[in-house]
Amino acid sequence: MTAWSTNRLDLFVIGNDSAVYQKYWNGSAWSATWVYMGGTFQYEPAAVSWGPNRLDVFAISMDSALYHKAWNGSQWLPSLTTWDNLGGISHEKPVIVSRSPNLLDVFVIGEAHGIFQKSWNGTSWSGFIGLGGKFLHAPSVVVQDINHMNIFATGVDSSVWHKWWDGATWGPSGTAGPYESIGGAALGPL
Repeated sequence: MTAWSTNRLDLFVIGNDSAVYQKYWNGSAWSATWVYMGGTFQYEPAAVSWGPNRLDVFAISMDSALYHKAWNGSQWLPSLTTWDNLGGISHEKPVIVSRSPNLLDVFVIGEAHGIFQKSWNGTSWSGFIGLGGKFLHAPSVVVQDINHMNIFATGVDSSVWHKWWDGATWGPSGTAGPYESIGGAALGPL
């Protein structure tokens, strides 16, 4: 679920047919029906809004690739029922954040259960960047501002692990370097 303005909510779910469906709140009522958005997906979708009347929705297909569609204020792109294939391999639902208008960061659990990041810079997508680690569940990502993000994830040892972006590099020790342990015994996603 996400909101792109006051009194606007957009909810995205996976239906019994594995397609994505949308229902929205317009400030006074829910849409009359669920809108069919196509695709065949294995994990619930993730959505984000980086500005008024703008939505980006991501989901993991049955072939484990990341797929995307966007609402630009007047239409869904590439279309209401088709999706752009962004590739990669994911073993969990995607996590998406926006650090500012037209900047997106997507995080997935990929090969060897490491975290991988893919970014939109306003004009194009990056490749997938491996951020290392070995995790049981999709991470939680918190944006502090345009140059600061924090990743928290449950490791295979059930401890909570942390990595941060400072606007120039990932800490505590670079892209594929180790994460900082903050201990604990998490049993599920954060």
